[in-house]
Amino acid sequence: MHAALSLAGMPPFSIFISELMVLRAGIGHSHWIAIAIFLAMVVIIFAGLLHHVGAMVFGEPTPAASREPEAWSPLLGMMLLAAIMILFGVTLPARVDGLLRRATEIVVGG
Repeated sequence: MHAALSLAGMPPFSIFISELMVLRAGIGHSHWIAIAIFLAMVVIIFAGLLHHVGAMVFGEPTPAASREPEAWSPLLGMMLLAAIMILFGVTLPARVDGLLRRATEIVVGG
């Protein structure tokens, strides 16, 4: 449930800070219609997300829900991606590092 609240942008999670920054920028530039649309969308997303997560967490399983073991092929794909993420977290190949540095220079302008 904490993950859903984080994804919905509740304080003190980082998405909440970005939502506040968007609001602050909109107020600073007097974009009142954009702020109203943004707030309406945030409320709709928040309500929908909590509705669905609440149904998953506190609801009853449907008869179609199966208790069969998972197939290996999707699990192997997820394990491969996890291994790549761990590898990039520990070490970054020189080519990828150079590519990221060049992309950063383009974005930052340095």
